[in-house]
Amino acid sequence: LGAEELVLERKMAHGNGAAVAAVLIANKKLVELDLKGAELTTEEVVMVAAAAAASDRLHTLVLQGNDVDQRGMDALGQLLSMETSALRVLNLENAKATDQGRNQDGLRLFCVGLSKNTTLTELCLVNNDIHAGGAQHIGEA
Repeated sequence: LGAEELVLERKMAHGNGAAVAAVLIANKKLVELDLKGAELTTEEVVMVAAAAAASDRLHTLVLQGNDVDQRGMDALGQLLSMETSALRVLNLENAKATDQGRNQDGLRLFCVGLSKNTTLTELCLVNNDIHAGGAQHIGEA
């Protein structure tokens, strides 16, 4: 594959997160990855984040509507903290980032990476049940 944009919106079969991660690593031209509503599991989100960390070209990552959870937020925070990250747009709308507001730890870990990032210009966290403590972490990042 040599496409610059890969859109895989809507439900994918479970286990395809690993395939998406492999494509991200293999495709040296990919700059935009849209997985909106793909119903990725947390483990698959972690795989995609790790693959994105290996890319110095990816500037847009859409994970809207996937099951990001605490481990996914931590992996995305690690991605953002890397000096080689080119990510400018990250969409995590309705991505279960806080386990329906019960767990703000993933958001805290994400914000550690966010505070080190110099490239991100657009971050969407709409509909993630972020409470006051989580909002404070974002504000401090």
